Amino acid sequence: MAQRAEREGHALVGSAMHCLSLDDPDAAERLLRRALALHAAPETLALWHIVAASLRRSDDAGVGEPQNG
Repeated sequence: MAQRAEREGHALVGSAMHCLSLDDPDAAERLLRRALALHAAPETLALWHIVAASLRRSDDAGVGEPQNG
């Protein structure tokens, strides 16, 4: 059972990395959360922190909002 959860978690991390390569951090964050629920590996947690922080920064910077001028 634990090995299955670990394999599924690694597969989700791989899918999340693929989403990142396609410039879809929102999907990557969702997949990483699912991976952490299955198997909370330290490298998965670290990647989730990086993705979540980048999403917060882009929200704070107003990415996608029209610029004045």
